[in-house]
Amino acid sequence: MAATLITALVLIALVACAAFTIWMLREKNPTLLQQQEQSVRTWFDHMIHRH
Repeated sequence: MAATLITALVLIALVACAAFTIWMLREKNPTLLQQQEQSVRTWFDHMIHRH
């Protein structure tokens, strides 16, 4: 139970971090955002399918 909660909190923190990073990058460099978005999607798909 505790492990599941911790895992969920870690995932939420990672998603929040990624969203903030993407937002910062979008402000500075729109072309870099597209590459970042693609890699984040790939990583996210990997995480979802792994569990």
